[in-house]
Amino acid sequence: MDGSDDDRWQSYNTVYTTAKAGMEGVDKEKVQRIVYEMSKGSKYFQNEERKESFIKHKVQNMRLHFSNLTHSHLSHYQKVTCVFISF
Repeated sequence: MDGSDDDRWQSYNTVYTTAKAGMEGVDKEKVQRIVYEMSKGSKYFQNEERKESFIKHKVQNMRLHFSNLTHSHLSHYQKVTCVFISF
């Protein structure tokens, strides 16, 4: 994950909802920060970091591939796609 330890908790993908009875006054940011801090080092946390790193790497590769495409490549792929859709 990118960023300093101070803001990494904000991008930590946990599901938190205040839609439960008695939860409307709970500080969501504080709870997210605590869950993040308590999750550090767990197998789940390590797996989530590994998956996020993989996705970021994949996106970078896709962006690089996209930046190398020419107009003729895009036209060709659009025609191929239209052929597949017509079947």
